[in-house]
Amino acid sequence: MTGAETEVALHIRDRQTLRYIEARRLHPTQRFAPRADGTAVLTMTVRGTEELRNWILSFGPHIEVLKPRALREEVRAQHAAAAALNG
Repeated sequence: MTGAETEVALHIRDRQTLRYIEARRLHPTQRFAPRADGTAVLTMTVRGTEELRNWILSFGPHIEVLKPRALREEVRAQHAAAAALNG
């Protein structure tokens, strides 16, 4: 992937999705920070976010983008557009 190095933080919002993602190596810099409620925050430093954005969208409401703000807004806009088409 190309682009500036970007630190990404994703809230994995349910245990089932967390188990699925933890079983895979997404990126060499990935780190999971468990939360008391059984969810976790996944952080990693990536180059470019276009492919990552599409991967995040595939999880629907199960992943929340915490940062960067630009990626959060892109995901929000895509979810809103899908809801408008399918609503």
